[in-house]
Amino acid sequence: MGYDNIKGIHAKKIEVLEKGSNTKSTKVALFVQIADSNLWETNSKGTEVMSRSWKLFKIAAEYSVMSSVVEFSSSCEGGMLKYMGKDVGAETVIRACRKEIANADFVDNLSTSIHGHNVEPIASKLDCFIELKEIVNRGSFERDQIKKLIELKKPTRVYDGYLFSWGTSPEDISEYLEYEYLFKSRVHWTSIREPWDWSYAKKMVNQSRKTLSQKAA
Repeated sequence: MGYDNIKGIHAKKIEVLEKGSNTKSTKVALFVQIADSNLWETNSKGTEVMSRSWKLFKIAAEYSVMSSVVEFSSSCEGGMLKYMGKDVGAETVIRACRKEIANADFVDNLSTSIHGHNVEPIASKLDCFIELKEIVNRGSFERDQIKKLIELKKPTRVYDGYLFSWGTSPEDISEYLEYEYLFKSRVHWTSIREPWDWSYAKKMVNQSRKTLSQKAA
């Protein structure tokens, strides 16, 4: 059975306008670097390692981000989530996230790099995906809101759904937060990447299957 392994945590703070007002509020953007035991790749040294990538866990008020962290970290108890390659209790992940948020710097744009990590700028655009079959099961109000958002954003049609994109400025983040509740199946693991690379995801899945087959043999 596969598991996720948290390899890094980073947080930033950004001020955005609240919906329908000129009042600014502080939002926390929590990023997590996740390695997936079901996905493997070959590094520069020719060694097979678990594929890892930085993802945006959530952008929200601090209390809301921490609430989601508490919910997510419960996976530690069932062995589905590790921290730095170790089996730990949920409290360890919660403390690590709380510490990062407490030390987070304020930024004018989320497109800045993560300090202390050898990675490209983590945020160049914010991509969110909604499946068509998921839309059908929504209530009439949310279906109307999704239709409104489609008209507003002109999303890209990919596979069996729509891919919506936002930038990383305070204005873009403010608009994203207005519609965030619509992305129920992606709200915690909205990917930050440029571009949205489906071919890479397929490559990783196929490579993982090949590796598992070789190990089984």
